[in-house]
Amino acid sequence: MDCDEKYRVLISGFIDGELDDEQMRELNSHLNQCADCRNLLEELREQKKIMEMVFAREHDRALDGFEKGVYARLERKIGWILLSVSAILLGTFGGIVLVRDLILNPEFSLLVRIGVPVGIAGLAVLGVSALRQRITTLRGDPYREVKR
Repeated sequence: MDCDEKYRVLISGFIDGELDDEQMRELNSHLNQCADCRNLLEELREQKKIMEMVFAREHDRALDGFEKGVYARLERKIGWILLSVSAILLGTFGGIVLVRDLILNPEFSLLVRIGVPVGIAGLAVLGVSALRQRITTLRGDPYREVKR
């Protein structure tokens, strides 16, 4: 390996914070003797600063602040409560209509009158199970505090 190839890799690793102590000593020793590599290091530092500015996501920080805000949490809680109440009311109404129009209607065969409610009950159990699993997973997620 010549100076350019070997030390370019070390300089890149240094910029990314990936060097161990031995590699740091080797790079520092080389930088004391090589002006070209010192210039390359400074150029890469400047490029890194520029890239950090370009990719700094002020919008993401604003969204993070919004998500943690009192009003956003309150809005979500109220929204979930209203959605739950609506689902309960519509489910109850649907159950009444189902009983009245399907289960008690002798025009439908017994298989249909039993099969449809059992299928709906199965879907409801699966939905509740999936929801419980999702909530449990979210509570125990070790990465939920990781920022984007």
